[in-house]
Amino acid sequence: MESLLCCGALIGDFVGSRFEGNNIKTKDFELLHKNCRFTDDSIMTLAIFDALVSCNGNYDDLGSQAVKCMRKMGKRFPYAG
Repeated sequence: MESLLCCGALIGDFVGSRFEGNNIKTKDFELLHKNCRFTDDSIMTLAIFDALVSCNGNYDDLGSQAVKCMRKMGKRFPYAG
């Protein structure tokens, strides 16, 4: 289930990335456009997904796992935002 939610969030972030700071009020737009890109939100979504998977069903340490994964992904993609 987590992977399905993660995929939906990533697709939504990618499709909407070209409208950041310039929101539109129509649903009539090209879904995949040359200006679409992954963003810092995409990277942090992947980091949280990684943390959830790393916990292997035991979420007692989810907070520290999330911080660890977010730092790792943030360092890997410092210019995504």
